[in-house]
Amino acid sequence: MLNQVNLVGRIAKATVLTSTPDGTAVVGFVVATNGWKDKPAQFHVIRVFGNQADSCHKHLAVGQQVVVVGRLEYSKWTDDRYHDSEGSPLRRVQTVVVANNVQFGSKKRSARPTGNDLSPAALTNMAAAQDSSRPVEDDDRPF
Repeated sequence: MLNQVNLVGRIAKATVLTSTPDGTAVVGFVVATNGWKDKPAQFHVIRVFGNQADSCHKHLAVGQQVVVVGRLEYSKWTDDRYHDSEGSPLRRVQTVVVANNVQFGSKKRSARPTGNDLSPAALTNMAAAQDSSRPVEDDDRPF
């Protein structure tokens, strides 16, 4: 049997760093992935352990793209803080992706267009923002 998950998405909730009783670093965060067709985005709880947890906590930011490879873990428990209409404690379930590998991607895009955003509107805005009163020198020409 194979239990492997591959996700490409963006950080939707800031990282939270904790540790196990033996001192191993644990970081948790949420990754948002696109929904299928007209479905809303999906949110996935991610857990990372050890040195990679420290690195994730230091370098990941909300909105940053990330690639996560790991396995699914399913847990269930009874939550004594909340009760159903009959007075019984609520049963809780959670599916978590335990990551073996996290690759950091690009940061959230800024509102200002960059060279990577070459849409006609972006090029027009960039051209308008440049000083057009300066004469074009031969050295400035790309050809």
